[in-house]
Amino acid sequence: MKRDEPWIFYQKMYAGHTWNVNNLIKKIKILYTYKKIGQSKYLLLATEEREDIMERMDLLSERFNFSGELIKPEELSEYYYKVSEEEAQKGANEFIRKSIGSIEPT
Repeated sequence: MKRDEPWIFYQKMYAGHTWNVNNLIKKIKILYTYKKIGQSKYLLLATEEREDIMERMDLLSERFNFSGELIKPEELSEYYYKVSEEEAQKGANEFIRKSIGSIEPT
């Protein structure tokens, strides 16, 4: 085991109380989420003048190994108008295929 990895030590209690196992499951889910965040990448739409956003980018990278890329609104608009309808449909289909589902507010 590496020292910089999160660890959970678990010992099943003699009486086998279910609250103990449920507590372990919650902690495992937290570690799983932490790992997934570290494997993800985000796209930040902002201008470089927004120092508060730049600080948050650094914080996410430092604490969670969560990497992102800054793109200016003008750049996004430029990409948007350069993409053909066919490329956009192909990208949307791939995004939908790889997603685990859609969650919408009620």
